[in-house]
Amino acid sequence: MKRRLILAVVVLVGILFTFRGSALQGLEPDQVCGGDSLMDSNLLNSNPELLFSANNHLNESNFVDILKTIDYKLLQQEEGKLNSAKLMTFGEYAKIVGWDNRPQLRMSSERMVWYVEFYYPSMDHPRLGSISDVTVISLYDAETGEHLGCSYYGDLGQYRLE
Repeated sequence: MKRRLILAVVVLVGILFTFRGSALQGLEPDQVCGGDSLMDSNLLNSNPELLFSANNHLNESNFVDILKTIDYKLLQQEEGKLNSAKLMTFGEYAKIVGWDNRPQLRMSSERMVWYVEFYYPSMDHPRLGSISDVTVISLYDAETGEHLGCSYYGDLGQYRLE
């Protein structure tokens, strides 16, 4: 459980310090989850300006339909499967991963995000190498479709990523 939390924190810390960028593209794991995030130089500021303000008051029609952005043909070629896609506030997500009540987060707890879970029997990660029995959790900003980060859970040789 401790490894899972550490991995989630390390991978998704880019959410908090990333600049708005390119639009969501196909969901091939190497393209979606292989990039680096930009880090803010003011890391120790306990009350930073929000990069992503609250938008939970908006109608759902203002949000990207994440299911329409998935490249299902590519997903099938990679033998992947969409397990779930859930629209939730960042605060709800933060509670799932144990980040609630952290003032240094650069995203409002009332910001809407897509929590998307994929499964792959195996995949090659650019940094981790070959992983089997992989669950990929990706987080996207619901309003812009911007990819905010992802976590991997699977077998890495003799180790289990959790």
